[in-house]
Amino acid sequence: MTIKPYIVYLSGGGRKTNRERLLTLCCFWSKISSRVRILTTEATANVLYNEIKGLRSNIMIDRILFSNREPAAYWEIFLETIKRAILGSIKKVPKDINLIYSMTGIITEVMPGFFFKMRNSKLRWVVLMDNLVLPPSQRPGNYFVNLLAYLGFRLSVLLSKKADIILQCNSSVKKELLKLGITEEKIKPTSNGIMLNDIRQIAEPIVKKYEAVFLGRLHYTKGIFDLVKIWANIIKIKPRAKLALIGDGEKAIVIKLKREIKKNNLENNILFLGYLIRKEKFKALKEGRIFVFPSSDESWGVAVMEALACGLPAVVYDLAIYREIYSPHLLQRAQIGNLEKFTNQVLTLLNNRRMREKLSDGGKEEVEHFSWDAIVQKEIVLLRRLLKD
Repeated sequence: MTIKPYIVYLSGGGRKTNRERLLTLCCFWSKISSRVRILTTEATANVLYNEIKGLRSNIMIDRILFSNREPAAYWEIFLETIKRAILGSIKKVPKDINLIYSMTGIITEVMPGFFFKMRNSKLRWVVLMDNLVLPPSQRPGNYFVNLLAYLGFRLSVLLSKKADIILQCNSSVKKELLKLGITEEKIKPTSNGIMLNDIRQIAEPIVKKYEAVFLGRLHYTKGIFDLVKIWANIIKIKPRAKLALIGDGEKAIVIKLKREIKKNNLENNILFLGYLIRKEKFKALKEGRIFVFPSSDESWGVAVMEALACGLPAVVYDLAIYREIYSPHLLQRAQIGNLEKFTNQVLTLLNNRRMREKLSDGGKEEVEHFSWDAIVQKEIVLLRRLLKD
């Protein structure tokens, strides 16, 4: 049966890594379907339009009202989340649609899928649940904000019990979903991936601009404040060492981060490159010698995989998901919060060119089978089977 999808993507700027999955899905689905529709915000639609216009013409974007800006302050994010979930839920699903695909397990994408399914039981509903939200006591940052995120996640799981399939990317997510009452037959494995073709097209730079590069959301859980302390230790040994930060974040967190950088006299050593997409991002990654990623909460770590594909050895906090994906000695690891060991791992790599080259070759070889194209094609087989049932 032909897939006629309605993709719910209302979380906006907070989930930019999922945009690459979205673009790949659109590219493949548009070849086998008469029409692909995306439900998103006005702000995200403006960005998506530029990225999709180079693809096929049968990809259409539907917008919810009153959503032309990304919120900055915590209270704005809270209100915007509620508004998007409600406005998305009351949207009318086009008559020719047979599949609802919620791009994340965030309530803004799960609640509309739930109500679409309740209004039309013939629709098939798929939820990509690629991330866990830990209890607020186990996450750094604002307790109240983390509490709301956790409650939203629990509500998403509850609503997702009505989904036909829940896609998950690792064993930790599956274990938690089972614990929260999702039946095992609904849970299907998938993977996250990377744009390998785009990465291969970027030439290696003649000169490396940065000793290290960080890529990710500028948020407490990504270890950005640990990174400031780590880099303060690095410049005691290498005073001119430069760290590039690729990504953006909530305004309040970015202001605090810049304040910490100034407090440690690192304005000339830590550089903000902002949010970069695809080829711009990969070019900046290749301009670094190593990748640093002291994140304490990852369900996959796409940024690490992209860095490895670009040939950068990586220093990370030792998380269970990395042990699930990578060979034991590929990543240089430190226990969460062990800034001294993390610093020493960085210095060891910067001082050992042969070690960097060995890890670079190993990393590029290991991520070869994580192409988005291959992953999405496997998903299409699964979804076609679902529509036949």
